[in-house]
Amino acid sequence: MADEIVLHVTEANYEDTVVKCDKPVLLAIGAPWCIDCKRIEPMFMEYAQKYHDKIQFAHCDFDTEAGLNTKFRVRHIPTLLLIRKGEILDTLVEPKKVEAFDEFVQKALKEI
Repeated sequence: MADEIVLHVTEANYEDTVVKCDKPVLLAIGAPWCIDCKRIEPMFMEYAQKYHDKIQFAHCDFDTEAGLNTKFRVRHIPTLLLIRKGEILDTLVEPKKVEAFDEFVQKALKEI
């Protein structure tokens, strides 16, 4: 797998980028037009830089990946999933504040 800080996940590469990843994956499902997605994006990128050795950060476009939306029953964005070997360990749906995202990541770091 490439050593990218944030991976772009699609239906086509989900198995290789998420399920087969050696680290837990924090997958953010969102869209460019989503206000809440834009709100957490700077912290998401900062944390991806800071914690990429422990967690693989990844994103998926809600508008183009209907199959993944169905797979994860995404109804609101952003939806953040912590996944290890294809198993969902934790979920955070539609955080309105960056503090909720921070708590989600901190909890994930303690559990891995």
